[in-house]
Amino acid sequence: MPIAARDNSDIAERHTNRRALLAGTVTGMAVAVGGGAALSGLGATPASAAVGVTDWINITDYGADPTGKKNSSAAINRAIAAAAPGGVVYMPTGIFLITGPIVLQKSVTLVGDHGATSSGDDANKFAGTVIRVASNFRNLTWSAFATAAVLCLDQSPGTSGSASTRGIRLRDFWIDGSTGAAGVDGITCYGPVSAWQAERIGVYKATGSGFRFVRADGSFPDGQSLYSCLAQQCMGEGFTGDMVDATLMDCHAQGCGSNGVHLTGGNTRFIGCRSDLNGGHGWYLDHSGAGTGFSDGIILDGCGTQRNNHNGVFVTNSSGSSWHDPVLITGCSIGEDGQDGTWSKGAITGGDGLGWAGIHVEGENHVHISNSLIAVGTKDVKAGCPQFGIRTAEVDGTRPTTITVSGGRIEARRTTSSNSGALINDTAAVQGNFRISPETVGAIGYQSGTIDSRQGSAALSGGSVSVSSPWVSSATRVFLSTLRTSSPGFLSVSSSAGSFTIRSASSADSSTVAWMLTTA
Repeated sequence: MPIAARDNSDIAERHTNRRALLAGTVTGMAVAVGGGAALSGLGATPASAAVGVTDWINITDYGADPTGKKNSSAAINRAIAAAAPGGVVYMPTGIFLITGPIVLQKSVTLVGDHGATSSGDDANKFAGTVIRVASNFRNLTWSAFATAAVLCLDQSPGTSGSASTRGIRLRDFWIDGSTGAAGVDGITCYGPVSAWQAERIGVYKATGSGFRFVRADGSFPDGQSLYSCLAQQCMGEGFTGDMVDATLMDCHAQGCGSNGVHLTGGNTRFIGCRSDLNGGHGWYLDHSGAGTGFSDGIILDGCGTQRNNHNGVFVTNSSGSSWHDPVLITGCSIGEDGQDGTWSKGAITGGDGLGWAGIHVEGENHVHISNSLIAVGTKDVKAGCPQFGIRTAEVDGTRPTTITVSGGRIEARRTTSSNSGALINDTAAVQGNFRISPETVGAIGYQSGTIDSRQGSAALSGGSVSVSSPWVSSATRVFLSTLRTSSPGFLSVSSSAGSFTIRSASSADSSTVAWMLTTA
């Protein structure tokens, strides 16, 4: 319902009283601003400051310099220290230079003006609040912990069993690392930092990674929620580390030097997120290492990759440890990855497009793909990339347990004189647990030439052709799709151990037919 207009005639008096209180005997406490009055130093109440909200503290009242000429890290940390749990620390429009990390260890909200969007548009990246990392940035004295512009810590960093820090909120600002010291992440959550949220946060050209989550002090960071956050042209990874019970929605890793997303957590959902133009994989989902990988499910829903240097999605289990819950990839667009070139300053050059896949699965994993597109592009590599649609591999003697593909479309690079593409390159021999729906098979018949592993093409002669394959048994189902027709007839297929035969109702049929094998 409409909010009645307020009498703000007492603003000046409250402003004076607040200054007097801060200068007096009460220190280290949050100062409530009542009655919906405009906050000191803001001019107008920010749109996100609802009527009745208390404990809004302006960092400029503590000496922060919005011109970017003076170090503001100590002033910002003083403002955070003054905020009561549940309070809000406000950073107005401006550039705030920091020579050390901003540290949060309690449930406060750090909010700025005009934060990032996930679009990656440079035009407005410094239009609002910007935290700029200085070239002489130094970590805290306990340098064993991660180095980041914004450091969210548990209650006793470096102590096993530390109590968790809950309820940190970050909203609407940029972190600019383009002129900063080497190896500085944008934001790091260290140890049991729980129920943590970030909204419209952009990290630009961090010399480390954009967003990092570190398992420490005996526990994962857990319960993270990230909305419309952007990691752009960071030297390391975009979003990385040990995330558990996390949700990332409309987030974007763009042009980072390593992987766009590197997850070693679990029970995490990516919804409408993107990863493109990164120097490594688009998504790197890792179940490796004793106790550090994920055993709970991972969901990619409506996500996209494009023109990453390596695999679009890479699922691994290099430790060989047992796997429990699956990776679900649904409604995703995975395109033009696998250039295999050289990354520099957010761009990839060179490369022959060989050796990578839209989706690569290795080690003991369950992966289920539905209604998704794996597409080849020729913008970066004339012959096309990726080389493979889906690829598998063994790790330490273990192979993927189950891979299913239902609906959607799979592409791979076309066969050349020296290198063949493959829609499915099943080097790990997943065999009977590799299940592909007929609808998907019917959508991928544009390939030509010999395709390795469990699919290929063959030309009929006199209306029939026999194909030898080690994958064929009496339980094998053979799906057919006509590539080029010549006097076509109705096709049928019969199989026995080690081979199958395709026959046409027309003895004059010399069509080229694509085939794919699955086990019923």
